[in-house]
Amino acid sequence: MHLLMKKSAHLLLSFAVFLIFIIKLGYCEIKDVDIDKDSRPMIMFEGFGFGPNGHVDISVNRVSWKTKHQNAKLNLSSMGFFLVSEESYPRILNESSYTEGFCLLSSMYVQIVFRFDNLTRPDSKFSASAAIDDADEYYLMFGNCQTEFHVSMKVHTEMYNIGDQGKKDFLPAGQTGLPRMYFLFFVVYAAILVIWCFICIRQRFTVQKIHLIMAALLLFKALKMICASEDKMYIRKTGTPHGWDVAFYIFGFLKGVTLFIVIVLIGTGWSFLKPFLQEREKNVLMFVIPLQVLENIASVVISETGPVKEYWLSWNEMFLLIDVICCCTVIFPIFWSINSLKETSKTDGKAAKNLEKLTLFRQFYIVVVAYLYFTRVVVSVIGANISYIMDGPNNATLAQFQSKIFQIFLDFMTRITKFEELVNAGNSFLVSFRQGLDFLRRPPLNLKSELIGQIIKANQSKRLSSYLEAGCVNTHDSKQNISKLRTCHLGLSDCLNQGKGLIKELESLLDDAKTVIEDYNEDLTNLQDKIVHCNLDSSGAIANKEEQPLSDLQKPDITDYAILMGLIYGMVKQDYDMQTFKWLQEKIISSLSLKSSSVELESYCLMWSLRPFVDDDIMSKAWKLVK
Repeated sequence: MHLLMKKSAHLLLSFAVFLIFIIKLGYCEIKDVDIDKDSRPMIMFEGFGFGPNGHVDISVNRVSWKTKHQNAKLNLSSMGFFLVSEESYPRILNESSYTEGFCLLSSMYVQIVFRFDNLTRPDSKFSASAAIDDADEYYLMFGNCQTEFHVSMKVHTEMYNIGDQGKKDFLPAGQTGLPRMYFLFFVVYAAILVIWCFICIRQRFTVQKIHLIMAALLLFKALKMICASEDKMYIRKTGTPHGWDVAFYIFGFLKGVTLFIVIVLIGTGWSFLKPFLQEREKNVLMFVIPLQVLENIASVVISETGPVKEYWLSWNEMFLLIDVICCCTVIFPIFWSINSLKETSKTDGKAAKNLEKLTLFRQFYIVVVAYLYFTRVVVSVIGANISYIMDGPNNATLAQFQSKIFQIFLDFMTRITKFEELVNAGNSFLVSFRQGLDFLRRPPLNLKSELIGQIIKANQSKRLSSYLEAGCVNTHDSKQNISKLRTCHLGLSDCLNQGKGLIKELESLLDDAKTVIEDYNEDLTNLQDKIVHCNLDSSGAIANKEEQPLSDLQKPDITDYAILMGLIYGMVKQDYDMQTFKWLQEKIISSLSLKSSSVELESYCLMWSLRPFVDDDIMSKAWKLVK
């Protein structure tokens, strides 16, 4: 394991040096791009969320074009830069696909910045600016209606909004609050790290190595957040990150690798179940770490180049593929641990302890799968369908609210699982109690029967004689059954107490969910006031988009979790109060005695298993959300 960690550290250091000295980093809203012999009819440079006072500045120099067609005639007015809104972008794609001889620069949906016929000579430098009247998200694009010509040029772009004090703001509309929000996240993660370290120090005699790695994960996450805050702050003021993007990528890489290492190590049970890793588990680590290196390289390339490069889409596809492979790979150690515990519980006689470990690993599996699915799919879908004005702090805040409510939902369903286990355990105790009483109440041998008398006479032995003298009762079996009855009675009482505790925990989680929803609704109210203040409705930036009212754009699915939690809590609480526990269980426990009739106990068992207030369809929907 020491050798593995040493190799991993060397790999991390090598990649950090590679990032600093090899890759040219410069994520910003002031960009310099080289186009080399490109014949694409449409080249997207970047997208930007403009407010009412948005501006675009473009400078082009060293323009040249070549063609392999000797008879081709160059028309400079068929080449140039233009802006297209996010809403109109699919329309120009549709026009270019289905209209023969269509030129993008002649579309009614584009705003021309300048055409190449303004160039005095091919190698001259030309600058142009454009003001944005209608607030929206726009794409800056280059159109080439003569694809037989390969264009080369150097392009300098600046995209910004003018603030209230007349200063340039290089962050898109909706992202101006990101520096402050990332700094707040840094404070939160730093506080959690301090608390975690304090707990580890106080519990230093029971602290395992995995706890220290988890502390490193919190450290890298906090450092990533502070770098993101500084990065966005400098971009907002100057248009360039001033090197903070380098630190952001490095700590983002360290955080990503450490996260997957923690998931794999916890999944294998390393340090708290066993002090070593098996060969296949080491192979998983050595497979995931290089993949994380490739994934972070792809992430840097995607962020730094943008769609202006032809290979940008390929890097995106590679990034998604590697991410999916990593997410699937880290699940295997958890499966192996679960199967190992299942096999061990059959042989070592420690069924209860192994069952507890097995339950923990299953819960960990559910949490890991839910986290990976949520962060990779749900947040991406929400981000893809949200309005541009809700980008930045609003989009990021939405993701944070989603993460909070989903975590609360997972905790809620985990306790529902424990509640169901208590109901099943109580039923088992009750059935065992009934069986024990039935055993004690077995009728004695009918000594008056002629057939029984002949059997006893034919099988006369000392043991049989002792049994008959004791009144046909096996003393040892009777003691065991009385002990079993006492165990069942205590088990039922324990189920009742644990059930009451779980109901209180469910109430607390439901209150937490309500608090998150209230905070989110307050955030939406502030956002709506901001939109009205900016008069975006009058410009049609939102009201005309897909002809949806503002309220339709502000209905995320996070409230569904809270509603579902409320329904499930109502069912379980009603079931608890009126039938399963408070009335029935207390009645059963207070009535259990050696005098209880078998018919009465059988009726109790039937009543215990009835759950009239629990809707299976609602529970099924809830578990589908978890999966």
